[in-house]
Amino acid sequence: AQVDEVLEKYRSDKATLIPVEGRPAQLGDMALVDFAGKFADAPEGETPAEIPGGEAQDFQVELSENQFVPGFIQGMIGMNSGETREVSVQFPDEYSSEELAGKPAVFTITLKELKEKELPELDDDFAQEVSEFETLAELRQSLETRFKTDQENKTSANKEKAISAALVQLIEVEIPETMLDREIDYLLNQQAIQLKNYGIDINQLFTEENMGPMRERSRPEAVDRLKQSLALAEVAKLESLSVETEEVVEEVARVRKQFPKGDFDPLKLMEFVEEDLLKQKTLKWLEEKGTIELLPEGSLTPKEEEAAAEDAEISEEAATSVVDVEVVGEE
Repeated sequence: AQVDEVLEKYRSDKATLIPVEGRPAQLGDMALVDFAGKFADAPEGETPAEIPGGEAQDFQVELSENQFVPGFIQGMIGMNSGETREVSVQFPDEYSSEELAGKPAVFTITLKELKEKELPELDDDFAQEVSEFETLAELRQSLETRFKTDQENKTSANKEKAISAALVQLIEVEIPETMLDREIDYLLNQQAIQLKNYGIDINQLFTEENMGPMRERSRPEAVDRLKQSLALAEVAKLESLSVETEEVVEEVARVRKQFPKGDFDPLKLMEFVEEDLLKQKTLKWLEEKGTIELLPEGSLTPKEEEAAAEDAEISEEAATSVVDVEVVGEE
């Protein structure tokens, strides 16, 4: 189903727009419109106020049910080119603008042009146009492999999250403030990198005034991360789990090949890789020794997911560890 949805989107993106004659607007059409919106309600004796940013000319919109404010597209169905119509809509309660959230409104819409999509044939020529593959079969196989890999990675990440959450329930430890400060520094640094990649000026956010509250907000996550690391390290120690030097060298080489321009400190890279490999080996050991129930994604409410993590059990003696957790991520 996912493959078919992606292919249909590719077809829609490559569609040719053909002018519509002799029929009114219907779902799937492309419309060129002018519109202006006003609030439906106003104090007695006053004219309804215009909606900020609620006006446009020569605006192209696809007549799809998920477009625009609920009621806008539905109100255009059946319109003919050149027709003007008033359409009543209701902004959702959770609308992004507080000024508009939950408010009724009326849009005056003029349909200027109407076109329909002529979709290309789903064949080998189409596959060559939208991808590097020669045949449609190869494109389908590539998409299926990608979705399968994505699902496997997602399920693996959810397993790791569930096992780590179960471990945190076990461990009672006093975390030194210096260690906690370093972890908070790491989390804030990662956040700064992400924001910078989005083009956000981090100097305006990471001010001296903001740093205190930001560090406090990051503290719970830092504590959980450190508890998980310490718990996994204890399991690895009790079960005598380790990684071979050859494994570390091989993974370091893979990282350097993947990031050829990376300016890595050789010793720190080796240390990081060794820690990560040991973590993965420990998680795999726990998964093999434990009982994991896979549930369809979305089958648990947020409260049920929280309860599942709290009810997860791991024996205190790692040699006979039993992990009983629920993992969301597979159909």
